[in-house]
Amino acid sequence: MSNEHAYVILAAIDFSEHATRALGEARRVALRTEGAELHVVHVVAPPVGAIAALGSTEMAAAFTDTLDRTRKDLEKACNDLSKGLSDRVYGHIRTGRPAREIAEVATQIGADLVVVGTHGRSGLSRALLGSVAEEVVRHSPCNVLAVRIPAQVPAIEPACEECLRAQGATGNRKARCEAHTRRHPRPHTYTDGREGLFHQSFRFD
Repeated sequence: MSNEHAYVILAAIDFSEHATRALGEARRVALRTEGAELHVVHVVAPPVGAIAALGSTEMAAAFTDTLDRTRKDLEKACNDLSKGLSDRVYGHIRTGRPAREIAEVATQIGADLVVVGTHGRSGLSRALLGSVAEEVVRHSPCNVLAVRIPAQVPAIEPACEECLRAQGATGNRKARCEAHTRRHPRPHTYTDGREGLFHQSFRFD
């Protein structure tokens, strides 16, 4: 448990590239904040559908294996974070809906900040990949820092040489070449390169 004076940071991870970036940012905030605690949570999806309904021994064994692997992965992540934070790194494994479990852990540990990764996209990609971060923002008991991977800066086509010559000849910066003064000319374009069954908490010393 955190002491009443600690600044408590909760980083939610799914072991993706976005989560790795978010985890790094959470560590940087913790290192800049004297006495801060850094908690890391990963939410495992519970068994669903017919397999879960059967409650088979095989299903239980498979789920146990998943939890064991997750614990090892989370332990490694926490150990990697521990340099400079001594005994102030904690790991949490939950099962259920990610956003709800993240918000619940944040409430239980008295988090001051929740850090999550997001793709920062729009449309369908946002609906599929950013929904957890958005839901955490809505339900978190504290401020949420959404960390995204910087988007690739699109390259713009170079200026038309004929237009530049026309501008130089006339002194008019709005002058255009014959092709670009026609109705509906081809525009300059951008090129784009591009609910909880299991709770576990533990401390890394």
